[in-house]
Amino acid sequence: MKYKRIPLTLKKMKQIAITGCALGDYLVFAICYFTFSSSTFMNSILSTFLEANRIDRAYVAEQDILSFFQLFANVTLTALILMIIFHCIIYILAYKDKAAARGYLFALSGLGAIGMGFSGLFELFQLNAMAIPFLSQAILYGISFKYLKNSAKLLESKNETD
Repeated sequence: MKYKRIPLTLKKMKQIAITGCALGDYLVFAICYFTFSSSTFMNSILSTFLEANRIDRAYVAEQDILSFFQLFANVTLTALILMIIFHCIIYILAYKDKAAARGYLFALSGLGAIGMGFSGLFELFQLNAMAIPFLSQAILYGISFKYLKNSAKLLESKNETD
């Protein structure tokens, strides 16, 4: 049985590419937030800071430690929200065919496919369940990369005929 390839319109290619990149943003957002705001991560940072400055943890008030943890979690959340806002603006501009935004998404999806692929393989070798979302996102970034490349070719040919 032969499969018939259905040609996609430029609009559909952009939608697929932007959706794939947006899903990657939310995956990275979740991983960063839950990693950087975990008590294990925060305790390791605090311990490293205290050791580097030769401060005994017994001399630090528990309220100061809790304030540090809250500050770090809030800064992490703020940075991630700013990243999401920035990427939403990029997605809107890419949908409107702005060259800089398309170039940014092209780089994001290409590097994201490689980075998520290697991260997924690393997690897979450690038999960690996080390999599944990493590898799935690597595939989505790869698809986004392909459609961004194809949509750029369509735009070039469209501009040449105009």
